[in-house]
Amino acid sequence: MGKPFGELCTCNFIKINLLLGIGTTRPLNKQSETKPSEVIITADIIRELHPDCGLNSRVRTMNHICDLAKTKKFEENAVEAVWKAVDDMLTSEQPPEARHAVLQLLKAIIQGQGERLGPLRAYFFKVIRDYQPCKEDLSDRLEVFKALTENGKDITYLEEDIARFVLLWMDIGLTSDFLHVLVNLVKFNSCYLDQNVSIMVHGVLQLPALGLTHCIYYHPLPYRQCQGVL
Repeated sequence: MGKPFGELCTCNFIKINLLLGIGTTRPLNKQSETKPSEVIITADIIRELHPDCGLNSRVRTMNHICDLAKTKKFEENAVEAVWKAVDDMLTSEQPPEARHAVLQLLKAIIQGQGERLGPLRAYFFKVIRDYQPCKEDLSDRLEVFKALTENGKDITYLEEDIARFVLLWMDIGLTSDFLHVLVNLVKFNSCYLDQNVSIMVHGVLQLPALGLTHCIYYHPLPYRQCQGVL
């Protein structure tokens, strides 16, 4: 016995609506709505970072991982695996392009993975804190520090060591980029800088006496900001 005409019309109406994308559809799984797209760092990729693959191949693979890190979230433990495969390249014995590639990779991972890093933020801070860079690496090292702290605004997991690192950097040199970071550090995190603030004040206000008029003349805004905040 066939379906009643009314029921048949209703079934056909629902089918037509579904074909046209109208009406009730199966709800999305909540996990698929909220879970960010992840990328798997395969064993093959890690192998391409091995020293036996040569510098050019390793740098090319790191550049590829940089691109992935900026747009995708890595699976669990992938960041640790990548770093373990490349940390040998961040030494003064390595050529500049190798050190540059590692620092660029570190910056991309920090910016792209964000809160997922958790305590790894403290580990990566120690990496750049303990690294004694060549002169040409200073800007890359500062870029990693800026990424870690959101330009000095967020020092979560870095509270204990941040003041000592800032003072060491002030001994290296005060550039306009660093002055911007210093302003935010004091502005947003002065409670963690404690008694070191007075030392930082003295360091910034000594710029003219130290002959660093170029920095003040060509980049007056961060210098004036430092004077006002400190």
